[in-house]
Amino acid sequence: MKVHLKVYLLDSTLAFDMLYTYLADEEVPETGVPIRRGMFVVVPFGNGNSLREAVVWDVVRPEAEDGGGNGADNGVTGGKVDAGRKISFKEIAGVYGDAPLSEQELELCEGMCRIYACTRGMAIRCIRPLLAKKKSASRQIEVVKLAISRKEAENIISGTKLRSIFQIKVLEELTGSDRYNAGSAEYALDTDDLMLKTGASRAQIKALEKKGFIAFSTREAGARDFSGDNKYISSAMLPTYSEHTLNHKQEEAFEAVKESIDSDKPQLFLLHGVTGSGKTEVYMHLISHVLKTGGDVIMMVPEIALTPQMISHFTSRFGENVAVWHSALTDAVREKEWYRMSKGIARIAVCTRSGIFAPLKNVRLIIVDEAHDGSYRSEETGLRYNACEVAELRSASGACVLFGSATPDVTMYHRTGTGEIRLLNLPERAGPGKLPSMRIVDMREERANLAYGNLFSRELKEALAENYASGGQSMLFVGRRGYSSRMFCRDCGRSMICGSCGLPMTFHKGAGRLLCNYCGKTAPAPERCPKCDSPYLGFGSAGTERVERELKQDFPDAEVLRMDSDTVKGRDGHGALLKRFQKEKIPFLVGTQMITKGHDFPGVTLVGIIDADGQINQPEYDAGEKAYQVIAQVAGRAGRGEDPGKVLIQAYNIDDPSIHAAVDGDYKEFYDKELSFRRTMLYPPFCSLCNIRVNSKDDRGVYDYLSALAAAMRSDVASCDDPDRPEGEICILGPSREAIPKIGDRYRWRLTVKAPDRSQIIALFLRQYAKIKPGTGMRLATVFEN
Repeated sequence: MKVHLKVYLLDSTLAFDMLYTYLADEEVPETGVPIRRGMFVVVPFGNGNSLREAVVWDVVRPEAEDGGGNGADNGVTGGKVDAGRKISFKEIAGVYGDAPLSEQELELCEGMCRIYACTRGMAIRCIRPLLAKKKSASRQIEVVKLAISRKEAENIISGTKLRSIFQIKVLEELTGSDRYNAGSAEYALDTDDLMLKTGASRAQIKALEKKGFIAFSTREAGARDFSGDNKYISSAMLPTYSEHTLNHKQEEAFEAVKESIDSDKPQLFLLHGVTGSGKTEVYMHLISHVLKTGGDVIMMVPEIALTPQMISHFTSRFGENVAVWHSALTDAVREKEWYRMSKGIARIAVCTRSGIFAPLKNVRLIIVDEAHDGSYRSEETGLRYNACEVAELRSASGACVLFGSATPDVTMYHRTGTGEIRLLNLPERAGPGKLPSMRIVDMREERANLAYGNLFSRELKEALAENYASGGQSMLFVGRRGYSSRMFCRDCGRSMICGSCGLPMTFHKGAGRLLCNYCGKTAPAPERCPKCDSPYLGFGSAGTERVERELKQDFPDAEVLRMDSDTVKGRDGHGALLKRFQKEKIPFLVGTQMITKGHDFPGVTLVGIIDADGQINQPEYDAGEKAYQVIAQVAGRAGRGEDPGKVLIQAYNIDDPSIHAAVDGDYKEFYDKELSFRRTMLYPPFCSLCNIRVNSKDDRGVYDYLSALAAAMRSDVASCDDPDRPEGEICILGPSREAIPKIGDRYRWRLTVKAPDRSQIIALFLRQYAKIKPGTGMRLATVFEN
């Protein structure tokens, strides 16, 4: 018996994201399993019958259809029309073995398409990240080794043959001294591991092979590739977790969420607690309760750097119930963890952003820790989604969602006032520690007293010396990595610019190289100006490397740790570094935003923010909010133990309201002022805002395309004859260049659309996108702000 399958292609564009009809047997021939909605199939598509992957959206008996229908939904592309106007459908090429999507997953896919204007295929590839990547124990593992001598590789690293920092990192990884024990010159590294450790793409590694620098080979996959013995999940990385009795406020928060879970009436909650207020303890008690009632839990953290500490706490309390999911896992480990979650072996997913799609069967609670963090937004490639919004979509299947933050974003906090989210407060620290004292250091007054290039004010330097002498630990926050943000000539004024992006390159003194932080290109740092040959070179704003060097000069007997993407290597790099800082009580830790979130170190009694001005005056409407969050979060690392904490904030713009609000510790004051500004300027939460972003190597072409799209959208809005639509409620701004106008030879433009509701923007965009499509080589993405 043949049936009609209504399918969506997994690799379709928006223009072709529609249902196509194919014929198939009622049962899968190889297994006898009835074919059903959610199965993955391969279909011949188009005149050339190229094989394409698709998902079955509906199964219909031919007699149930009224005359075959019309348009794409009747499968014209999947079949052909004869002279009698009868439609003959193509048959599917086969069914492949991935488990079918469940009804919950299909509903989640539809929800994502509804709020992100994406194709079903894009949503499904997020929901099933391992689709078509299945391995078996007999699989051949691809490995990489040097095709040249170690000495030749070292010369290439220090020379000018390579311009990509990622390719240089590949050679550095393959020539590391620890790789050549006992004179071995044939060290080979799994390609997947090499990509994770260096950040290099497969294309960049392949380019090294074409140059003759490396060679590929294979090995048999062994038990170690699928074993559970992974350093990142070791509870010995940090001290084990001990259960504590909840205080009064924690108990109130716990009971409120517990009641919602038990009543099967899922709600959204915001747990607004100051840093150190014991939010994690509330999470632990709630998770324990959910497990006792047979439910599953998704526990999200924004950064991989936070997972070692969370994993330590969770595995020490919940053991094998814990699965881990983040981007720094190899494919083999990801498969293993996905399998454990899908089969109910693990019932708690500790994860970063992509873990919101964890295949747990009975999710009763989703916890989003540090919910304000921008890391929950996927804005690089593929579908641009917000994990907080996806969590709300998953709540439709019966899960409570608990957002936790000491500095919630304004839009989320505003929803607590409208009744959409229930607010729970933890106004005081839970342990012996108290909130630290905070002070702004006016660098305008300090400038006259500082030696040229000195980064530390007298007050900060004295505080560092005093804290070091008393045995305390200090953390210094710097907003950028490297030695300095740029290198320039003091005579002619020329800056060292990336040729592909047109932006200043960061100077890394230790490596003696310039690096573009956007496209990854690199070059040896010049000793003289390439333009005027002057030997007098200057440096821009300080990065972590420069702060580390100055600390070592001021405290030559003290050990200094640096935590940024240059020093954190491998899957367990974050955990190993943080373990050393806490266990060995190392006096100083210098870092970027990696050190600002969630870490609990009782020995830290002093926090210094080197350049608070770098956090403000950014070209975004929510720049003040982000500055407040960063300053308040990094300040919250101080004073968590019995000794009081102190925070010194170095700034020139000492009157900035974001800095003052963070120092005062008054979130409500900051919120009221920020909300007033956004109401006046019509920014979220008083509108929905979408940036339609397009990039291409053709600068004029992108501008022309977005200009045409903007004109068509404005005409559409003006011609709308809906009497209930207030005039001017949809606002279209641009096109305009992005704040970073060019990355890697691709020019970047955007169109900004404001409307009362996101659905209006999506409907408007889809209507005009169907008529005005991007040109060849253009990449388009829609990014929603709320």
